[in-house]
Amino acid sequence: MGHLWITLFSVFFLLVGHLLHALNDPEFEHPHRGCYYTNWAQYRKYPGRFTVADVDSSLCTYIVVAFGKIENNSLTTLEWNDEETFRKLVALRDDSRPSLKILLSIGGWTLSNQLIAVSKTKQSRTAFAASVVRNLRYWELDGLDVDWEYPDAALKEQYSALLLVLREAFEVEAKERSIPRLALAAAVHFTSDGGYDGKVLDQTLDLVNVMSYDLHGAWDREKVGHHAPLFRGPFGQVSGQSVSAVVKAWEHLGVSKNKLVVGLPMYGRGWILGNSTSRGLGAAATDPIGTSNYTGENGAWPFYEICQRVKAERATYVFDKDIQSAYAYTPEWWIGYDDRITIAAKVKWTMTSGYGGVYVWDLAQDDFHNSCGMGHYPLLNVIRDVLNPNFNSRRLLQTTPKTTQTTLTTTAATTPELEEQRPVWVDVQETSLRQQWTSSTTRARPLAFPLGGALTGKPFLPKPSVGKLACDKSFCQWNGPGSFAIGRCEIKYCDCDAGNNPYSRECIGGLVYDTLSKFCNWQENVEGCPRFSPSKSEA
Repeated sequence: MGHLWITLFSVFFLLVGHLLHALNDPEFEHPHRGCYYTNWAQYRKYPGRFTVADVDSSLCTYIVVAFGKIENNSLTTLEWNDEETFRKLVALRDDSRPSLKILLSIGGWTLSNQLIAVSKTKQSRTAFAASVVRNLRYWELDGLDVDWEYPDAALKEQYSALLLVLREAFEVEAKERSIPRLALAAAVHFTSDGGYDGKVLDQTLDLVNVMSYDLHGAWDREKVGHHAPLFRGPFGQVSGQSVSAVVKAWEHLGVSKNKLVVGLPMYGRGWILGNSTSRGLGAAATDPIGTSNYTGENGAWPFYEICQRVKAERATYVFDKDIQSAYAYTPEWWIGYDDRITIAAKVKWTMTSGYGGVYVWDLAQDDFHNSCGMGHYPLLNVIRDVLNPNFNSRRLLQTTPKTTQTTLTTTAATTPELEEQRPVWVDVQETSLRQQWTSSTTRARPLAFPLGGALTGKPFLPKPSVGKLACDKSFCQWNGPGSFAIGRCEIKYCDCDAGNNPYSRECIGGLVYDTLSKFCNWQENVEGCPRFSPSKSEA
């Protein structure tokens, strides 16, 4: 009997301990909509200059200021006006959005050496953790984001030790003062490289911001490819990676799904084409795309610059249904990026997969000035809209079963990538796509082939069944596996798998299904269609 009472008391005190611990935990609004605020964007020329005055607090559940710095084992500011930035963001939080969390990030590509130095010894880690608590409270911020780029296997224990000391310091301070604990987050690479302990991440962190982008870039000069495809295409993505594979790898490494926050890039990466006749995924390239007019970065453009140049240079737009991501090209250049459709597909996949939410890198690269006529912050607004339970799901995604299993070629985990469901965009009210590429001329736009280059052969039209064509089992039994039009000059088409299962699809943005290219195309390029003439409301 005595052993029973001891056991009951142990369970009781354990439950009380967990309850008290939970009461001190920071309360985040769910699902997460994280926004990185880059403190160097204030130095850009218009329309790229970005300050706190441009922040729309309704679009984020937490804001991460990048970056602070470390001096003499202490956390301090980097830019001359960082403390003023903190005050303005805190006022924005307190006046209009009390649930908003504001964190400070340390590290990044250029300052991660400071994290290596401060984490070397127990004494330096302890001193740093004390300064973090002291200064974050002084600035009235809500937490810290550790952006160590990137720990390798040799630094794994050092990185873990730093996180453990920070979390302990945060918990002790919260308990002593009976106040909510400071939040601890970390930005992690798209691959582990042996430098991360999944259990330690899960034990110490409130948020794990997965850098699910830059999977391909100018460092791979020979071929173009999307740097953040949601899925790998059936032909293989040139980077060998995908957003879905990256996030699932972190899950397999031991991080709780609700802590994983999927990164969405507000910029694209591009190349100079090496062959003007091959423009699809995997096309030959010679060099990175030209330097951005606003960020000064070579090989990458912010979204507001992409949408301007796509319109001005009459680029061809393609939304690839296999990788669920967009790209655009001219005879000279090619760029892969996340547009509104891509963003919505990723957000929908994130939530249906059970992850914690999404974050953007970064606020200053969305079209916050409405330069392209899609409204202020068109990408961030899509995120908010998709997460709204009252949003019309017919404008979003239709999921279709897919049981194909592929190998995950990443060092984060050796488990396979299971892509059970691939969302396919349907019924999109994306009229601005037409506005971006229509003009007073009616010359035919280039064909948008998914693999690059023109396909040969005559257009194939399916044998009509009794009555109106329909994407059904009998349709697929007649045609076999592949993609097929439902009549001539139609937005609808039918995908048939090897088991003759039908999946109804629709083209977007005024495109129709081209039976020759097996892809959505402009009407004037499709045999059997009248030449497309946009209405006044669309032009």
